[in-house]
Amino acid sequence: MQSKLKLTLAAVAVSIALSGCKSTDGARVVEKPKAEQAVEITKKPAKSENAGSNKPDTKAETTTPTKPDTPIKPKPSEQPKPVVPVKPTEPAKPAEPKQPIEQPNPAEPTEPTKPIEEKPVEPQKPTPSTAVKPVNEDSSGKLWRVIPLANHGLLSDAGTVRREDRDHFVHPDSDDSKSPFVARENDKSYNYYLVLNLGTEDKENVRIPTLISNGESYLGKHSGVLKDHQLEGKQLLVGNEDMPDAKQINYLYINQPYSSYGALFTNENDSSLFNIRLTTGRDGKKQSAEGSGSSYAEYGVFDIVNGKAQWKDGLVGDAIYKGNVIARFEKIVDGETIAYAPQLDGDVTLKLHLDNEWEKNKLTGEINSVTLGKIKLDESKLPDAIYLRESISFSDGEISYVEKNSNLSGYYSTEFVGENLNDAVGNIELESNKREGITKYNAVFGGTK
Repeated sequence: MQSKLKLTLAAVAVSIALSGCKSTDGARVVEKPKAEQAVEITKKPAKSENAGSNKPDTKAETTTPTKPDTPIKPKPSEQPKPVVPVKPTEPAKPAEPKQPIEQPNPAEPTEPTKPIEEKPVEPQKPTPSTAVKPVNEDSSGKLWRVIPLANHGLLSDAGTVRREDRDHFVHPDSDDSKSPFVARENDKSYNYYLVLNLGTEDKENVRIPTLISNGESYLGKHSGVLKDHQLEGKQLLVGNEDMPDAKQINYLYINQPYSSYGALFTNENDSSLFNIRLTTGRDGKKQSAEGSGSSYAEYGVFDIVNGKAQWKDGLVGDAIYKGNVIARFEKIVDGETIAYAPQLDGDVTLKLHLDNEWEKNKLTGEINSVTLGKIKLDESKLPDAIYLRESISFSDGEISYVEKNSNLSGYYSTEFVGENLNDAVGNIELESNKREGITKYNAVFGGTK
């Protein structure tokens, strides 16, 4: 029994010894998994063995404070991840939609508005004549839009670049010597020196009557009566009847930017048709062999280069001129010639073609006359450039068709004037080969492009 008891006690002692060893070793084993689980804590914190044990192990506590040093290191390593939210601060980049605020680039569609502004300017190019300022003085400061009352009256104040065409009519049964338009220095001297201003008022030259009233438009049609008790001459009548003194002059004319055309008359038996203009022709100065070295014309529109004439830039091509006609005519009524005073008699259309191949320059046109219907202006050619020093003149153009009177035929001539050939002025002369109906038709016309 004693031996069995001894054996039993020895076994208990061994068992106790073994259990004591297990508790010590167990603390050591727990340290290692905790070190491993310390790495896993960030991933799966719920599986901590310490959390599963209610027994505080002092040794484990002493080891764990040393071990959290290692988790502190991963935290700073992981803390750059909060830097990642700094990237969401990069939604400041979505503030880059402020670049649409930089939509000055889409504001570039304002550029299409520019062509919209250009379009209204373009219609002014199609109508350049409307934008042309009328010229009242030449380049030397001289008045040129003036005309003497007498056919060959004195015009000393006008410049040298003014040109005039005139067509005086007196009824064949009247005494033309009595006309106020026929005057000389020693015969009707007042009329001889009398000059009329067709343009604006010149305060420095009050002795020249201005026909345009204050506030009246400068360009366009002007008509009225100039009364002057000093006028000399008679109102012409047919036959030997007593004729009253001519103390007034009727006027009807049209101003264009670089020219004027119209009529002065006392009555239907005594009238003067006219046009006045500024010289327009070859560019440059006259050669010593040709004159004083002065300019060929007030406006140069072509020059001769290497022996060949060339138009100024912008003139080659086609242009259409439109304007009015002022006419007088004679008609046979009951075997007698009846004269009609100058009047507006319709409109004119001219078609001009210019080419640097000189022989291709040409002019055609048509007049819509109240009196005669359609008057066809046949094709006319421009003379050789050598003859056009101070004029662009289509002369001796034929008229072969008159709608309301096939007995009439004749000629027309046209001058183109201005800085860019802006104006056209001309005249017409038609006569009948039969003594019936209208036997004679004379007119002046003008137009702008």
